[in-house]
Amino acid sequence: MENQAPIEVTFRLTRRDMYAVYVHTLLRMWLLIPIVICMIAILALSALSDFTAHTSYLVPVLRFLTVALALVGLGFALPYFLARNTMRTSPLFKSELRCVFSESGVEMATPSSNSRVDWSGFHRAVELKEFVLLYMSSRVFYIVPKRSFSSPDQLEALKTLLRVKMEGKARLRS
Repeated sequence: MENQAPIEVTFRLTRRDMYAVYVHTLLRMWLLIPIVICMIAILALSALSDFTAHTSYLVPVLRFLTVALALVGLGFALPYFLARNTMRTSPLFKSELRCVFSESGVEMATPSSNSRVDWSGFHRAVELKEFVLLYMSSRVFYIVPKRSFSSPDQLEALKTLLRVKMEGKARLRS
């Protein structure tokens, strides 16, 4: 792995990218699932208590199903609204991003900023179906879309670099 040429990619993140990453992040932090389950459980208890008040079981069951479906819909809507708000309010996402991976670390550049992080500054890397996420903390990470790589070989070179530099902290697909 000595003196490998830097791997450079340029990309623009889309609302769809942000949505997919928010879904992954919220599920990973176990925020979305427990909230929906708790709300459905509260609703189920409410529906059960209403069985004694109604002569027909249809009303509480329909109310339960309606609110349960609304909560599941909210589970999909929340990441969408977060992504939409991020894309609308952050100037960072309105321009192209350039990311350079080298032996010494990762450089991320936008028209208005430059940052450089040594490999020791990342605590893990995760490869998803469409992205590589480089975590500096549990909530701060770089998003690198796989579509930004010019070839499968360039992506493989990054994965090799991550395996070497992250020393067991990279969760990559085969």
